[in-house]
Amino acid sequence: MQNFIIANMSLIYFFYGLAFFTLGLSLAIQSRKDSEFVLSKSLWFLAVFGLIHAWAEWAKIYMPMEMRAGDMSGYNVFHIAEAMVVATSFLFLFLFGVNLLVDSIKKYYPIKYLPLILAGIWFIKFVGWDLAVAGVENCGYWAIYSTTAARYILAFPGALVTGIAFFIQAGLFKGFNLKSAARYCQLGGICFLLYGFFSGLVVLPVGFWPGNFLNTETFFNFIGLPVQIFRALLGLVIAFIIIKLINIFDEEQNQRLAQVMHQSIVVQERERLGRDLHDGIMQSIYSVGLVLETGKLMLQQGETEALAAQLDDSQDKLRKTMVLLRNYIGNILQVHQEEQGLKDLLETLGQEFKGLSMLHLKIKNNLENDIILTPRQASNIDHILKEALFNIVKHAHASQVEIQVSPVHNGNRQNINVLIIDDGKGFNLSSAENTDLAEHHGLTNMKFRAQRLQGSLEVISAPKMGTRISLTFPAGGQFGKAAN
Repeated sequence: MQNFIIANMSLIYFFYGLAFFTLGLSLAIQSRKDSEFVLSKSLWFLAVFGLIHAWAEWAKIYMPMEMRAGDMSGYNVFHIAEAMVVATSFLFLFLFGVNLLVDSIKKYYPIKYLPLILAGIWFIKFVGWDLAVAGVENCGYWAIYSTTAARYILAFPGALVTGIAFFIQAGLFKGFNLKSAARYCQLGGICFLLYGFFSGLVVLPVGFWPGNFLNTETFFNFIGLPVQIFRALLGLVIAFIIIKLINIFDEEQNQRLAQVMHQSIVVQERERLGRDLHDGIMQSIYSVGLVLETGKLMLQQGETEALAAQLDDSQDKLRKTMVLLRNYIGNILQVHQEEQGLKDLLETLGQEFKGLSMLHLKIKNNLENDIILTPRQASNIDHILKEALFNIVKHAHASQVEIQVSPVHNGNRQNINVLIIDDGKGFNLSSAENTDLAEHHGLTNMKFRAQRLQGSLEVISAPKMGTRISLTFPAGGQFGKAAN
């Protein structure tokens, strides 16, 4: 059996390369940097790793025949290129793991440069120094030792960090009640840890520890199968897991986005009905007032029958107006009749948003005392914040959002500033103001509500720079009061 495997190693290398080519190509197609899914933002690193690694394995099969026939200069150049390509592929695996880890925990950003630093050390040591000393004609051992070092300092830690990042992602998915995605993340973490062992620790035989006892030969003698088979199988399983994760996430996000859009439509419809009913009710009351003024003249002129008819008509209009007020303002507009604290409003909004999106929402309240809002003020602030958050979910492709609340002193009057910041793709603000994009993004409606607060709303955005929405409104007096 072992002799048969050894005789067909070229076939094994072909399927080994095919597995990682499938990994790279499928992930390159699935990769979307504008996705809200943290994994998608770093996925192109893993795709490049798969494609380069496949090329390195296939190159062993399609080596020109003249190299095999005795062209040692070409043979040596091939091995030098192979070692550098393998190291480059592991660099991209390490970059994928580090970026996924940092984006998951949202701290320790400088460690994103660790793979580049280690790759630079490898290049200086093995290419800039050892290869220059040994020379191209004596690169046989150099290729073995340099590739082994690349597996130890790039492949093994890269796979280890990636596995840890997948387990962290699994915990985040559990927090969002996405149990199937969490299970796939856990399975992916296990696969990357196994790949770290098979590809990062099982190396070619070398004269130093641990490669002098844990290597491809001892593995083959103990297991009876070449380690390349296990690496190839893990590559296919990893591709399947990640594609499955992206599909689960997209399906979940589509459902959440549909819910967000539904709520946005409901809010807009309520506002439209509120304005329409407001105009209709005011017109009815105004017409009743005109009838009463006319009734004075009729009373003075003794036209009692005509006056009675006018009063009956006015009474009917008032009754219909009261019905509209009860049925529509009470049931559709759902206006809060009690004062509400700004802190409670933000906490409620945060809980609602958590159920609608997987975006990381951070609320930072810099107020020493809570601000008590009037019903009108609470309603307008709530609508502005929801409109802004809905737009971020629908259009920004952001990964995190922050709401900052701070006091602003303007002479003897205290103002409140609410700042909404996202790290999304942003947009061209000047173009938006000259097109219907402002209406599409709800900017016009938000500015209208800011004016109703006797405040102001400023939008700062640029392509690929995110968006900042700043709402400033007065606190105190008839617009709110501090609560100790």
